[in-house]
Amino acid sequence: MGSVKVKLHRPLEGKIKTATVKREGEHWYIIFITEVDPKPLPPSEEAIGIDLGTNPHFLVTSEGEMVEAPRHFQKAEEKLAKAQRELSRKKKGKSGRKKARLKVAKLHRKIANQRRDFHHKVARKLVNRYGTIVHEDLN
Repeated sequence: MGSVKVKLHRPLEGKIKTATVKREGEHWYIIFITEVDPKPLPPSEEAIGIDLGTNPHFLVTSEGEMVEAPRHFQKAEEKLAKAQRELSRKKKGKSGRKKARLKVAKLHRKIANQRRDFHHKVARKLVNRYGTIVHEDLN
C-alpha cells in the first residue's frame, strides 16, 4: 500500500476523543472529535425571527432581510444530466462505467458541499449577530 498523507484544514485543538474514517467516492476523510473548553460569544440582546423556505428566498428575517437561495443544483443540472446520460450508456462491469459513476458521484458531492457551506455561513452570520433566533416550525 502507498503512503498516507493527511491534510488538516485547521490545527487540532484540545484532547482527541474519537477519530472516524469516512469515504465519499474516491475521497477519504478523518473526522476528529475533540474536547475543548467552550468560548462563549459576546452577549447580545438583539433578537430576530426567521421564516425558512419562502419561495424564492432561502429565508426572510423579521427585519425584512431576504437571503436568496444560491440554487447550486439548478446551476449544475446540465452537467449532471450529461454525466448521468453517459453513465446510462455504459455497460455494467466495464471500467468506463466505473469512471462515469465516479464523475456523477463527484458532481453530487460538489453540490452537497456547496449547500453545506452556504448553510453554515448563513447560520454563523446569524449566530454571531443575534442573541436570540426564533423560527417557525411548519409542516
